Amino acid sequence: MLCRALIAIPLLLCPAAFAENIGLVDWTHVSYAATDIDGIEAWQTDTLPVGPQSPFTGSTSAAAGGTSASAGYDFSYSTLGGTFDITSAHAITSTGNDWERRSWVYGGLVLSPDVPVVVDFSGSIDANLSLPESGAGVSFSIVRIDDQVELFQIGDGAAVAGQFVIQPGAAYAVDYWLGLDGAPYGPPGVLEDGTGQAAITLTAVPEPGTLSALILAALAFARRGRHVA
Repeated sequence: MLCRALIAIPLLLCPAAFAENIGLVDWTHVSYAATDIDGIEAWQTDTLPVGPQSPFTGSTSAAAGGTSASAGYDFSYSTLGGTFDITSAHAITSTGNDWERRSWVYGGLVLSPDVPVVVDFSGSIDANLSLPESGAGVSFSIVRIDDQVELFQIGDGAAVAGQFVIQPGAAYAVDYWLGLDGAPYGPPGVLEDGTGQAAITLTAVPEPGTLSALILAALAFARRGRHVA
């Protein structure tokens, strides 16, 4: 009788595990290039509004004058977690004018989770910069959407890693940025470039009731296996 009860209880409770959801609502990704052309700022963007689908691979690319930005995206996720990988390529060519050149890849995920979600970040950018005021960086942030409060921010350097736990009960924007900023002025025709990568990993934290159900299930099937043997 006890054995039957141990088997029946987890079978009733285990569906709760499938009700837990990281709550991925949407995502958007952009490649952005801006430069000076004959004293006038020129820019171009290429936006990829994906919407939830898994797996997903795609790319964006933008170019303005001698400046370009492009990215590749490789995503796979379920209701309990996911991996989101971004690669980027950047090139900026100095014009000798006072406009900064910008080659950016950026975007974000929108989450409205049912359970706490652990968000792990890692990213780096490898750049070949020769003008003293040029710079490269990667960064991540988490913003609570309803009141626009930034809960987490990390990065702006060449390499970064961090972690944050999102709590249920609100919607959040999980954003990333990879890019080069070219210095104004300087001799014209100087090419600076770089490549970057960013990864966002989401992991749902099971509710205590679900953990108990899974433990009971394991015990029940282990006990059942001994009886069968």
